[in-house]
Amino acid sequence: MVIDSFLQDVRSLLLSEKERLAPLVNNLKSTNFRDEKYDVISLDEKLVEFLQNPSSIKKIMENLSKEDAFIIKSIIVIDQQDQLLDQKNLSDDAFQERFEDLIRYLHTVEDFYSEIGGIIGYHYSMLCLLCQLEVSTSSEQVYYHSPDMIDISMEIDSVHDAIFYSIEKMSSIAEIYPVGGAADRLNLVDPSSGQPLPAAELMFCGKTLLERLVVDVQVKEYLYYKLKGDQLCIPIAMMTSTEKDNHRRILQLCEKHKYFNRPKESFFFFCQPLVPTINIEGKWGMKGTMQPLLRPGGHGVIWKLARDSGCFNWMKQQNVQKILVRQINNPIAAEDYGLYAFSGIGLKNDLTIGFCSCPRVVKSAEGTNVLVEKENNLQKTYTLTNIEYCDFQKYGISDEPINAESNYSKFPSNTNLLFLDLGKLQEALKETPIPGMLINLKKISFLDDEGARKEQLLARLESMMQNIADSFSEDHLVYKGEMKGAYITFNHRSKTISTTKKEYVLGASLLETPEGCYVDMMKNAKELLHRCGVVLHENEGDFHRNFSFLYHPALGPMYSIISQKIRGGEIFAGSELELDIADIDFSDFTLKGSLRVSAENIMGHIHDKKLHYSNNTGKCTLKNVSVLNRGIDYEQGYIPWKSEIKRKESCQIQILGNGEFYAENVVLKGNIAVVVKDGTRVVAVQTETGVDFLEEPINQGSWFWCFYFNCNKRIVLERISK
Repeated sequence: MVIDSFLQDVRSLLLSEKERLAPLVNNLKSTNFRDEKYDVISLDEKLVEFLQNPSSIKKIMENLSKEDAFIIKSIIVIDQQDQLLDQKNLSDDAFQERFEDLIRYLHTVEDFYSEIGGIIGYHYSMLCLLCQLEVSTSSEQVYYHSPDMIDISMEIDSVHDAIFYSIEKMSSIAEIYPVGGAADRLNLVDPSSGQPLPAAELMFCGKTLLERLVVDVQVKEYLYYKLKGDQLCIPIAMMTSTEKDNHRRILQLCEKHKYFNRPKESFFFFCQPLVPTINIEGKWGMKGTMQPLLRPGGHGVIWKLARDSGCFNWMKQQNVQKILVRQINNPIAAEDYGLYAFSGIGLKNDLTIGFCSCPRVVKSAEGTNVLVEKENNLQKTYTLTNIEYCDFQKYGISDEPINAESNYSKFPSNTNLLFLDLGKLQEALKETPIPGMLINLKKISFLDDEGARKEQLLARLESMMQNIADSFSEDHLVYKGEMKGAYITFNHRSKTISTTKKEYVLGASLLETPEGCYVDMMKNAKELLHRCGVVLHENEGDFHRNFSFLYHPALGPMYSIISQKIRGGEIFAGSELELDIADIDFSDFTLKGSLRVSAENIMGHIHDKKLHYSNNTGKCTLKNVSVLNRGIDYEQGYIPWKSEIKRKESCQIQILGNGEFYAENVVLKGNIAVVVKDGTRVVAVQTETGVDFLEEPINQGSWFWCFYFNCNKRIVLERISK
């Protein structure tokens, strides 16, 4: 209804304004020099007419530099002077302060959007998109197909081949994360200050979302070390924002964690600007006098920012050729082998762009991957790309199930897990610096400059990073086995995407909530334990009291690795298994209650404040061991994803340094806490009265897991005793 009303009442006015600005924007885009731009806009009829009459704005401009005067002229050209430069009842000092802040901000808009015409081009783009809030019409014949996908959901030979290449060529890939999201729907607040927090700081199962991303990278490096014997440091780039003090908080979080015991130089940070909003009448949104209402402009600016900030040059200096993109709010993306197979396909075949996809529920608020076929003058082009769910009507796409019996769409889900060739990406940016621009029109709630809560219907110019794919068209259809540049993989949804975007509301769907993500993790854990030969006794109809299994991803991360470290066992309903350790050797264990094993040295040792991957780790061996205790107290506010868990009893084994714990044919009963010191080995011995823990010194670890690829490119583990 909002859009219908808009189209009827004001579209013709905005179309007229859009047509007036079009030639000016084209002229501005054709020059990179500010002096030439100044001369171009000075000829604008609206500006000339405005400056012929006396005004307070004209008086202000008399004392400005040419650079600042250019900004004011741009505002007049787009007819926003009444919005942005209304002094109202400000004192001279207050006016001067706000004016300087406004000019400073508008310079950032002008500079960042210079390739589309600066401030004027930004405003023009918003008008264009507002006028297109209807079904698209074009002279081209356009068809939208469900793309052919590479199925990586089964561990067949081709999947293991891709995993092999992902490790062989791991030194040529970097990772990049957009971490500047506002996370308004999470209602995330600092308990001490009451200040809102960005999504990156959400604590999920004991770690912030940011820490989980970095740990996943370290696990890749650790796996590389175990297979190749070499130390590797994968470059990590992050796009932050000024929203909710995100940039400062991200840096503060990294400093707090000592950059996760990695070289500070292995990180590159660049900050995303906030963008002006616009109402359906074409006027900029304001939160106060001379204070435009700003919002994040979408992650599509990530490529231009990375280029302009020097991030891509930084990557090239480290011999990076390919990029893997991950989202901060999708903590399960690295589950099992999925990302290894996905990136391995791109690395092996030297491909340009890849999408990691999975099933998508019909009518869900998720973008989708499509193969776009365009025919113009008897020539056909094909593009594998993303279309947002809000644009389905615009493009005439029908969101239908894959068949009558299915709830899943014929189009797969876009997960924002991307693979890109760095060189070809840089070439594409010359033509499309900001891909996937669209208008997000909705009611925005905000605090005005006096602290009052307000709500307005406003649009902002957003952009989608995944739509850089639109730059990579091919002139023939790409079939399976005949890939040229673009590809898409297909995997189980629970191992590909489960986001933490919004706060759970009682009775509502678990989709996109931390609670829903935790449920998906436990579904995956159930599959993993079955693969390990562990028998699960479940509470029928009471999933939340079934079991809890959390583990450090260095335990695998692939299920095929973990199932060689855990071999057989039995877990009773309501039990908890927590393994914050990589080097374990469990066989035929029984758990009825709570067992938590943690190692100080999980993937190696710290030297000179840096993590060095090694076999100098904490180790735990359990053979035919029963752990029996009263476990979790489910009546005392049990919220596992927040780590809000109270226990009646638990068996805790904490291993410091390179310490080792060994237990065979024993029963660990009741509340037990064992701390294994660095340089010692603790052996649990069954006695008539219970269990004794005997401590003995060790100079180095007595065993380690040796990793190697067999002739079928499967990762095989062998326990080596020293």
